[in-house]
Amino acid sequence: MMKKSLFVLILIGGWVIPSWAQNNKEFEQLCKKYQDSENVGSFGMDGLGCLLASWFIGKEANDINALIRQCSSFRILSCSGEESKMLCKDIRAFVRASKLEELISVQEDGSEVKLYMQTVKNKVHQVFVSVVDEEQEVVFLQVKGKFDLAAIQKLAKTSQISYLCH
Repeated sequence: MMKKSLFVLILIGGWVIPSWAQNNKEFEQLCKKYQDSENVGSFGMDGLGCLLASWFIGKEANDINALIRQCSSFRILSCSGEESKMLCKDIRAFVRASKLEELISVQEDGSEVKLYMQTVKNKVHQVFVSVVDEEQEVVFLQVKGKFDLAAIQKLAKTSQISYLCH
């Protein structure tokens, strides 16, 4: 039984990991492009990492836990200093190439936050968040998976994020 389980895990890993890497290619390339800079930091997880992370969320957060289990990948890229301007330019090109739809843009106190989504048949395949501070600090978050729009709206209502509920 153990050998069969191990074989199935290897088979699934051999299919899931290459497909995740291919889907994440452009953003992953940006992370690698800037990885040698001391002003840039990046962190990511694949689907297995997201599943493991969901185990550490309390049972009272069922809506959040359900969304995390639907993640196929998660990546954060942050930068400060002069390189942030070039990174922002590369991110704009990435957003255009990925055909992400801008849903929200909020500007406050010199910071700009944008939320993008890529949807296919009422399923969200990618969420991308851009946070740019006028003081040359930027943070980008990419979450991929197959998320149900109704589940996202339910989470927004429970979290009292009204602008996502419409």
